[in-house]
Amino acid sequence: MNFIEYIKTHIVYFIVSIAIIIISGFFLLLLPIQNPTQVESQEILLWGISLDNWGIWITIIGAVIASIWAMYEYTKATSIRQQEKAYEIAKIFSNGLLKKCSIVIAVYENSPLNPLINNEKVKNYTFQDFTTEELRELTNDDDFPSKYKKINNSIDFDYLYYRVLESRITTYSEYKKKYESIDKEKQNKHSYTSNDAKALFVFDNSSFPFHFCTLVDDVLNTLEYVCTSLSTHAAGSKYIYQSLHQIFFDTVETLVIEISSRNNGKYADKFYTNIIHVYKDWQKTYRKSLKKELKRKYAKKKILNPKIKTVE
Repeated sequence: MNFIEYIKTHIVYFIVSIAIIIISGFFLLLLPIQNPTQVESQEILLWGISLDNWGIWITIIGAVIASIWAMYEYTKATSIRQQEKAYEIAKIFSNGLLKKCSIVIAVYENSPLNPLINNEKVKNYTFQDFTTEELRELTNDDDFPSKYKKINNSIDFDYLYYRVLESRITTYSEYKKKYESIDKEKQNKHSYTSNDAKALFVFDNSSFPFHFCTLVDDVLNTLEYVCTSLSTHAAGSKYIYQSLHQIFFDTVETLVIEISSRNNGKYADKFYTNIIHVYKDWQKTYRKSLKKELKRKYAKKKILNPKIKTVE
């Protein structure tokens, strides 16, 4: 941000500062002037005011200008630091977190938990507390967390995880041929031996952990680390929100019941507080952007489809 852009951004502050300077100048001219009866030294007067008094006023103006410049330099330095930190966060996503988030989402979508995660009440709600109590109030079902836990404990997540990994390194036709009959006859589940599973961690899968639970913990812990910088404003959200908010929302909303379950009975010492903070903050930004977009669409529609007045 250059100085001109900074002035435009803080135009109200600058107008107020200039107004104060001008008013103080007029006030200085209106003040009563007392001239000494005896002149001990020669003095130069400008509009009836000595240069010493003008010097005091100019010093005050200089102090105001210096403070404005100092604020600009501080804002500029902060902005640069935020951009650098935002770049680091974007690099973390591009170096593997984005792929890990996508895999977590894919596994849950193919699991028996998907109907609970995509429950209409859960899906269309912006969570605030991320606790089991909030889940109960939202679904109007005191047993909802228990149902989730019961289904969660019955799922072989590693099997679903290996299926997703296998689809990433196998052609579509080969994968379909192998699993088409298995998926039709749900009772005949394909099983992976340790060697079969190890063989999947090649090419683009080489950076993933062996077990799915480790992947989920890795994603949540990395997101918490990333969100620490965002929630403390060490990194500027505005620099990465547009490119990352969709995958962030999808990941958090996929894991919202899992996070809430881990925060069972916790309030002051909850897990993933920075993820929760950034999620709520970005949801506000998203709703504002959506509102502006709807207004723009409405304005365009009004221009393209003007009302035709009938002549009576």
